[in-house]
Amino acid sequence: MSSNLIFSFISNSFKNVYINHNDKLIITTPSESFANSLCINENHYGKFENYFKNFIHLFKNGYKFIINDTSEIFDVYYEICGEVGKGLPVSDEDNPLMFFTKFIQDYQIPNNSFEWWVENLDYMNTCPESFRYLFKYKCTSPVKYTFSLLDSCNNRKIDKKFLNLSGNIKNNSHRYSLFIYLKSHNILKDSYYSFNSIKNTECDSIHTLENLEDFNQTQINLENSFKLSGVDSNIVESCFCNIVSDVWLNKNIRSWPRFIYPDIFRSINSYQPFLFLSINHSNYLDKLQELGFKTFSDFWDEGYDKHEYAIDRVSHLIQVIEYINSKTYNEIEQMYFDMLPILKHNYELSKSMSNEIKQIYLNSNLINITLNK
Repeated sequence: MSSNLIFSFISNSFKNVYINHNDKLIITTPSESFANSLCINENHYGKFENYFKNFIHLFKNGYKFIINDTSEIFDVYYEICGEVGKGLPVSDEDNPLMFFTKFIQDYQIPNNSFEWWVENLDYMNTCPESFRYLFKYKCTSPVKYTFSLLDSCNNRKIDKKFLNLSGNIKNNSHRYSLFIYLKSHNILKDSYYSFNSIKNTECDSIHTLENLEDFNQTQINLENSFKLSGVDSNIVESCFCNIVSDVWLNKNIRSWPRFIYPDIFRSINSYQPFLFLSINHSNYLDKLQELGFKTFSDFWDEGYDKHEYAIDRVSHLIQVIEYINSKTYNEIEQMYFDMLPILKHNYELSKSMSNEIKQIYLNSNLINITLNK
């Protein structure tokens, strides 16, 4: 391994880890990005190696060290190797991930002693084959949103056709276009919505698209009335369909990874159908289906998600919105009743994913290990 390509720790990442003796796991907290804690500094190789030596006796007894990077939406592999290669391919010898291969060989521990959890669905395409053994796709987004009561879908009263919570619309022209369309076609009166956040920095004031002087119950003041993961369940559950849109990701170096946009699970966990508009990728619904979720092609045209270009996805989605909006509320309620088997299936799958992650941490003990100076 080249002597100038070594890990170091920044801000004591990995200081707190959990040990789950039932499942034989050592697992990091999902809020600490391991990939972001890596840099090139040959003086700290020994510190990094000594940290993992604390667990050698556990590795040899079948324990696995889980690096939980599922809270990050970037391509973890590129985050690690991008600085090394300056956007160019990195040889195996010069790859920082060689640390794990070398550590496994030097201390004669099982090859599966390390596992890196990521939510990048395309990690197999971005990571060289020699290092794919380290990575595993793990969807933890369901944990971020509360689950509705089991019977809430059976007695639901729908008073709005659409929910659309588009917070920051800066640099997100697809969200702005959607707002203009919904407003000009008088669809906002049948929606709970928010398109009122334009921020340049944390210190900037928030500019709004809505006229908040005319604020009413249909408008949701993003700044004052809700947090992204804590929207009033009554609002979500009284709307028929959630229009979810992702944010534009900078593509100045390479294509950004494909991941399941977390806000989709606000709907899934609330027995709510959804439309998903991606500005970054096509065929998101196919990815959801690969994970076992069901979508709504029996009720409307989901071809909007298959267009190569974002402008075509926006135009096609608007046609779907027009179709749903043309329905009476009685027809909407009948449609909702007809799709309940899909909604219940998605809810149960999401809940099982959430419970799997929660149980791992609930059955674990938090320990503190300080890196050697």
